[in-house]
Amino acid sequence: MSQSLFKRLSEEDQDEYYELFGEIVMCKPHLATDLDLIRYNINNGTHVYIREAPRVISGSGTTGLRTWEAALFMSNWLLSTYSQELVGKRVLELGTGTGLVSLALLKDRTEVSSLTITDGDSNLIDSLSTNFKLNEIPYPSPRINCHSLWWGQDDVPSSDVILAADVTYDSSVIPSLVQCISDGFRNGAQIALVAATVRNEETLRAFEEELNAQRIRWSIVEECKDPSQLAQTVWYPKVSPEIKLYGLYNDK
Repeated sequence: MSQSLFKRLSEEDQDEYYELFGEIVMCKPHLATDLDLIRYNINNGTHVYIREAPRVISGSGTTGLRTWEAALFMSNWLLSTYSQELVGKRVLELGTGTGLVSLALLKDRTEVSSLTITDGDSNLIDSLSTNFKLNEIPYPSPRINCHSLWWGQDDVPSSDVILAADVTYDSSVIPSLVQCISDGFRNGAQIALVAATVRNEETLRAFEEELNAQRIRWSIVEECKDPSQLAQTVWYPKVSPEIKLYGLYNDK
């Protein structure tokens, strides 16, 4: 290659690089609340699409703008281990957030009798319709009900099984959460499954102490010290903390 040709090509490359650099400089940085479309791979073949704000921890008075690790862990565990136990059952989800857990059950075609999806933030409940459409799940539906639910204040719907993921993030909400589960037991639920990410040992200790205070029998059904070491079907960031899955039982 002649020096003149090499020089011409280099100059052309530089023009392209300058143009690309200009485009990058002009790009607006992502805001924490900007929404992305994320596909979660759950249990060898079940894919759930969620429109969420993955860069935000808490915004607009809620932590439900993004999917948290415990919801992903619970979804995978339910589909791989517990789905047959839910057949014909009335299922109630507390603190649904982006809706991953309930959407995973629906995408997997788990034959629940009914599914009631709740959260304290009515805006999150309204936004669930978008994620239903993304996953081609018909809604409204006779067996699916979505509405806001304030723990310890609103009436708890009748159910057989209660599900909740990453709802133990703040010790101040623990008494209301446990009261809500206790109310659910009085309305027919026989078991509650609560997936908790271990970010603060004191918060989980407060949860366990409140369960004991309200005389609710509990056990740790599943525990994962390092979620990033789980099977490749579910991906967790390397910094993901320990996750515990609690079983709470209605002995009354």
